[in-house]
Amino acid sequence: MLWYGPRMKPRDVIAYYGSVARLSKAVGLTTQAIYYWKKIDRVPVEWQYRLEEETKGELKRNRKAA
Repeated sequence: MLWYGPRMKPRDVIAYYGSVARLSKAVGLTTQAIYYWKKIDRVPVEWQYRLEEETKGELKRNRKAA
């Protein structure tokens, strides 16, 4: 599978929000869920869309190459 553009990584999302606690509060998930993202080193696609919208494009979701 090919991807283009920046890949949304958990560390980037956490850095944007400032901490795991702030991110979990902002998106309504437990801190354990966010730590799981870190463990698997990916943000679930459904959350990528939401985070891209909420940050007005400052965080970019993965997109398939055409």
